[in-house]
Amino acid sequence: MSASQTSGPQKFLGLIKESNSIVNLIITKKLEINILINMIKGELKGTKNLEFEDFVVEIQAIINNDLHKTKEGLAKIIEIKNNMNFGRNVKKL
Repeated sequence: MSASQTSGPQKFLGLIKESNSIVNLIITKKLEINILINMIKGELKGTKNLEFEDFVVEIQAIINNDLHKTKEGLAKIIEIKNNMNFGRNVKKL
């Protein structure tokens, strides 16, 4: 399937590419990141929510300081992404 711009709420969120069973959301603007964060907040549960919160805090700091435009900043974003979903335990209350 080719890349397409979506309608509805997603029309504010860049470009969605679909291939087989994989969907990629390509975000290119700070505003799009903030919209996405607000849409997802509170929707995830358990470790996925904790991972998302950590991701948001770290990525927003990188982007707000324009470090994502540097090789080091991009490498840090990739490192954060690659370390997600590994080894986090959630204690039940």
